[in-house]
Amino acid sequence: MNLEQLKSYANDTTSKWLLLQQALDTASESNTNTLQNEQDSLISHLRQQYERARTEELIVFDRLIKKEAELDYKQYLAERKFEVDYLHQCDRMSSRRQCEEKARVEVLNKAGKQGSSIIINSTTDITTVRTEASSGIANSSEFKEQTNMRSFANIISYDILESHQKHGSTEYQRLWFIKIQVHVSAKRNESLYQQILDKHKERFESYLSANSILHDITANKRERYVETIERVNLVMIKIPSGQYQMGSDRGESNERPVQIKNVTAFYMSETEVTKALYDLCIQSKICKGKLGSELSTQEKNQPQADVSWYDIQQDFLPWLSLKTGRDYRLPTEVEWEYAARADSESDYFFGDNVNELCTYANAGEARIDQNRCDDGHVKKVAEVKQFQPNEFGLFDILGNVSEWTSTCWHLYGKAPMSCNRGTVRGGSWYDQGFYLRSASRKARAKNTRLDTLGFRLVYSD
Repeated sequence: MNLEQLKSYANDTTSKWLLLQQALDTASESNTNTLQNEQDSLISHLRQQYERARTEELIVFDRLIKKEAELDYKQYLAERKFEVDYLHQCDRMSSRRQCEEKARVEVLNKAGKQGSSIIINSTTDITTVRTEASSGIANSSEFKEQTNMRSFANIISYDILESHQKHGSTEYQRLWFIKIQVHVSAKRNESLYQQILDKHKERFESYLSANSILHDITANKRERYVETIERVNLVMIKIPSGQYQMGSDRGESNERPVQIKNVTAFYMSETEVTKALYDLCIQSKICKGKLGSELSTQEKNQPQADVSWYDIQQDFLPWLSLKTGRDYRLPTEVEWEYAARADSESDYFFGDNVNELCTYANAGEARIDQNRCDDGHVKKVAEVKQFQPNEFGLFDILGNVSEWTSTCWHLYGKAPMSCNRGTVRGGSWYDQGFYLRSASRKARAKNTRLDTLGFRLVYSD
């Protein structure tokens, strides 16, 4: 059981939930009893599928967090072996045997404390959790020898390597040297195990389908539909009409002058077009590329890249329109920036702080700069929907792969000199955060194919 399997089950649950919602929306428009009965039957079937998928997802989640917690806990309990020595000053009136026994107790006391330090320092991934639980871990009363120390460690066994009176000792100052090899382990602690379990539960909860579903219910609350093409779901989000300021005075010269734009409502795909969807076009021998039989499950959920503007316009879009009966297209540059901003006026849809970028986008420098958080995908493409969406519900609108638009490259306020180059938006997993700003734009020859360049779809009623 691993994270990729959990993501797969979560995506399946989300897909079934979206199909159920689509059926519920359609049912509300029914006008005849016969049609209503058919839809009720369909809804019942889809609800059962969703509930079954959700149950299976939670079982996978439970198994995953337990597996990860047990690995950490096993590491914590693992036996450690080390050597420790001690020089003991004996009482004047003690016998040789009493002196040696006292030295042994003291070296075990030292070994227990040193063992505690080794246990903590050798398991740095959960040191904080273990430190907080320190009061409940082993003490000397469980040792065979009479010691008075308290420790994280249980002494399992030890071997005496050296034990003798220090050379040069006198009857007034007798020194006893002892050296042992000791085996220690941490004491079992159910409270600590529960803390580790809770840590992993918190870590993996963000991947559950409930998060994307909750976002759809509470944040989006907007129209959308699901297009199913041969078992591959294409989720389209309705972007409302509006007005915004296009461009930026804080970016490059090609982003100026800032201009007011009015936008009519349209639908935009929730994610970039995936390899799974594009592969259907390849299988039909319309599009060119790597066949799905050669793709892993992870690759199928990645955005399709290495496609030119011509590949999309001349091959993929005509094929998709024929399959669905809808005239899908690339977004214009005006539509793209409007959708990316999602009513924001800041550099990014979440604000101006580039240090927060890795929560929302797969960018090239998110993990290299130590002042920024870790996006988990250093210099590589990620599966879609691994980062938080914008307020319109669009995932990966910034980063992962940059996106073609239908607009010919031109400077603002001027007509295009030619249409040999298209406008590209959004930045990619390779680009620095500056180039993932909502207003950032680049020109690419329309025959360009790059592993950092993909696209998403738009549909207008």
